[in-house]
Amino acid sequence: MARDELDAGYRSMGALTGCMAVEAGLRLTRVPVEQVRESFAAARTHRRWMMQERTAGSVFRNPPGGFAGALIEQAGLKGCRVGGARISEQHANVVVAERAATASDVRALILQVQDRVLRTTGVSLEPEIVWMV
Repeated sequence: MARDELDAGYRSMGALTGCMAVEAGLRLTRVPVEQVRESFAAARTHRRWMMQERTAGSVFRNPPGGFAGALIEQAGLKGCRVGGARISEQHANVVVAERAATASDVRALILQVQDRVLRTTGVSLEPEIVWMV
């Protein structure tokens, strides 16, 4: 199957829905070892702050052609808070639950973000997290 037949999307392969891939061919590009090390170091540094906070990682899926974090930031929501839950100052697509945060705080903040981003940009953000009720 050719790449253009896969119907590849964000965390999905439309053409493979209901199927299991048992083999794949990859075409790799050789890069200098130092470039790989720098790339890994940058990724580690970028993610390290998240391990020091109480988060569930990214809250929203990236919409087609854009980034949820950029839309949240564009809507002026970085640092916004509801009770003990707040939008991270480092990455707008991450909700930080401080010690006093309740599940209701987190849910209310997420709903507020969805509403404001929709009103500001016209984009409806789809949650990446699953609510356990």
